[in-house]
Amino acid sequence: MDFSGVYERYRKNRLILFGRDSACLAALGSRLSSCSRRAAVLWALGGAVRPARALAAYFPGDDRFDEAVALSRLWAEGEVKMPAARHAILCVHSAAKETFDPVARALCHAVGQACSCVHAQRHALGLAVYELTAIVRLHPEGWEDAVAVAIDGYLDMLSRAEGAALLPRRWADFLK
Repeated sequence: MDFSGVYERYRKNRLILFGRDSACLAALGSRLSSCSRRAAVLWALGGAVRPARALAAYFPGDDRFDEAVALSRLWAEGEVKMPAARHAILCVHSAAKETFDPVARALCHAVGQACSCVHAQRHALGLAVYELTAIVRLHPEGWEDAVAVAIDGYLDMLSRAEGAALLPRRWADFLK
């Protein structure tokens, strides 16, 4: 897997170590941009659960992360309107400003980007960009294997989401 851009960003001490142009994310980015919007939403919201749960260690008793995921699911189903979900998503992004821990910051943005996918499909890749940044920060030595496994997991999860998006389920009108 080509991590050259990540090494460069790490060397320059950038906060975000991955991006849309990261070679290691090319396959995932291509799949996310060509899959249905419903599949991207299912993938992103399913993937948001992991970083949301991980944030409990950094923000004990704080339910903003789970609430943002839950409200975004309800938004995708047409059960709540965008302003309620948007407020919850912005609260998650604000939580990143409450900590100096680079792992917690990245995980906050991973959840926020994943939830924002309901609004715009292009936000979906943000889940990977930020969650993978957190993985590198957690494992500063030998992170490559953990990142490669995570990327493979994302691709697997996207295949399942593409199948699940074809099944009958409740969707908001803008996702029909």
